[in-house]
Parts: sequence; C-alpha cells; structure tokens
Amino acid sequence: MKKATLVLFSLAVPFASVRATPQDEQFQQIAQDYIEGYLAANPEDATELGDHRFDAKLTDYSAEARAGELARAKETRQKLEALTGLSQLTGANKVDLRLRIGSTTRSFVSKS
Repeated sequence: MKKATLVLFSLAVPFASVRATPQDEQFQQIAQDYIEGYLAANPEDATELGDHRFDAKLTDYSAEARAGELARAKETRQKLEALTGLSQLTGANKVDLRLRIGSTTRSFVSKS
C-alpha cells in the first residue's frame, strides 16, 4: 500500500504544475524532498519502482536509521501542516497533500 501511494503521488507531482500557484510549488518541493529521502533510505523500494540510482545499496534497518526516518517523516508532516493558503492548491495537489500527510502518519506507526 505504501509503495502504491508513493507511486501515485510521484506520478501526480509533475502534472500538477500545469497551472501551479506558489502554494503548489511549495507543496511540490516538500513532496519531492520527501520522496527523494524515502528512495535513498529504501533502495530496494527504489529499484522496484524502476529507480536504479541506489542499486548498490541495501536498506539500513538499524535503530539509528529507523529513528532518522521517523524524524524525517515528522519533519515533513510539520512542513505540510504549516503550508498556508491551502485553498490555493490545485485539485491534484489538494488530494496529494492529504495522501502525503496520511503517509507520513503511517510512518510514525510503522517505525515507532
């Protein structure tokens, strides 16, 4: 489920910028940073999704790495919740915002 949400979310980001507002651009940057961090921290998932930049790496399941991923998810959620002018987001980004907040919330549960 997490992979499907990530794939749908990452596919929607480029199309959402057709008539992007400043809020859309801010959201897309936060989302892109989160996705890049997720793929770097989960190289097997990246490979499964067709991103071969991390093929020579394996996921680090140490307590330190898990704590770092949890902190990154919390930071991303705070950034998303702090976005102002959410009514200015385009339709696709409004949906993506809800998906991303839900995804970061599930990260808290699965990594704690």
